[in-house]
Amino acid sequence: MEYLITCVLTVFAVEIFFRLPIHKSFMAINRTAMDALLVMRSKELSDDQKQARLMRASLQLFGSTIKTAFMLACLVGAVVGLYYLLAFIGIAGENLLSELTANWTLMGVSCFIGVGYAFIRPKLSRRHCKSTTEYNGFSKTLHRIALGRAFIARTSYELESSLMGDKISPDQAGHGQHVFIAGLARAGTTILMRTFFQSGDFRSLTYRDMPFVLMPNLWLKLSRTFRSHKEEVERAHGDRILVNFDSPEAFEEVFWRVYCGKDYIQDDKLTAHDPNLEIRDEFKRYVALILASADDNQQQKYLSKNNNNILRLNAIHSIFPNATIIIPFRDPLQQAASLLNQQTRFVRQQSGDPFILDYMNWLGHYEFGINHKPFCFDANGLGGPKWRPDNINYWLQTWMQCYAYLLEHAPAKSIFLSYEYLCGSPEEALGLFVSRNDLDAAAAAKTSLKIAESRTPAGVDEKLLKDASALYEQLTGLNSPAAK
Repeated sequence: MEYLITCVLTVFAVEIFFRLPIHKSFMAINRTAMDALLVMRSKELSDDQKQARLMRASLQLFGSTIKTAFMLACLVGAVVGLYYLLAFIGIAGENLLSELTANWTLMGVSCFIGVGYAFIRPKLSRRHCKSTTEYNGFSKTLHRIALGRAFIARTSYELESSLMGDKISPDQAGHGQHVFIAGLARAGTTILMRTFFQSGDFRSLTYRDMPFVLMPNLWLKLSRTFRSHKEEVERAHGDRILVNFDSPEAFEEVFWRVYCGKDYIQDDKLTAHDPNLEIRDEFKRYVALILASADDNQQQKYLSKNNNNILRLNAIHSIFPNATIIIPFRDPLQQAASLLNQQTRFVRQQSGDPFILDYMNWLGHYEFGINHKPFCFDANGLGGPKWRPDNINYWLQTWMQCYAYLLEHAPAKSIFLSYEYLCGSPEEALGLFVSRNDLDAAAAAKTSLKIAESRTPAGVDEKLLKDASALYEQLTGLNSPAAK
């Protein structure tokens, strides 16, 4: 009976822990401590400024600590209260609490049950998970720690890089036949990435690498103890693309955001990015770390789908000269309509759940939503769309500016791939840059590569559409595989 009562008290304690905002208090303490550490290491602040900020941080730490202690006291009080209630009605023994603190076996059972229940609790509290980004309180806290603080993200990468040491070969990774898929969103980039990934030759970051995407090897070892499997569910885009923990996704942007985000992420736009040689070498090392974490030795090629890479394609080409760069594009009006639809969808989602907004910011995904930032390639910071994001012409002009820039500045061997051609003749299109051994993946893609239903949006600027259509014909005729 004492083990059963211990189980009840432990589960009750875990429930109280998650229902009280204790994790927020812990996060506040962690955030304040990290800010204080950054202040002490700062070379830009004077001693007086440091002293003032550290004094303010000390007061914040004191307040957060008192708040946390109070909530922990409430938790202990609730558990003790439940115990005495059970003892009063004759279910629990009078000496159980003293035995629990003195009996190592009971303490071990309590810890095991508590940790186990904390991990299975989300599955018990949800009938159906609509998205792999639908996290419980524990997962949200872990994501805020791993991704929300650049200092911690950098530390995780540097720790992994140091521990792996001679186990990786950045120079060898630099000569690999990798694949980088980059373009404006809603042109089939995800389907194209998954087609390559199914071949089994490529290692790409997946949802299993979250949230410690900058230390894939260490996180693989740490997370194996609680690794779980989940059925595929439709992703947040509502586009019938199914995802689970093993689905590849665009997470490498975390590296660029953490190490040089200030160089290209502005308050209202994303600008062309030319990382220095040191950062380029670090990215090559990062790719080597990702390859080293592959479950299958056959996965010796890196696969990237990162739309923000259009800001740095020439740097990518210089780091990986043997890599294939694919730039998908789509009929401009249809792609613009799809972008507008996603903008509306994500504004609604992010307004209802602030964590989604934070999540997209951490990943460097600014394609659409409240946090949308347009690509701005003009050296003077001019030339952005003159319409607002809730207007179809905004996205049509975005399409025009993006692909006009890529047509002129993309590396010479880049492959411009038409979405319509890919969907209409997938095996022929993929055969241009996928080896014959991977044609099974192309054949499998035939069932899923279907052109989306056409949209006819109202209020389209006729001149803008005419110019965009002319550029689309130029891309199709000169740069796409359809012309070859």
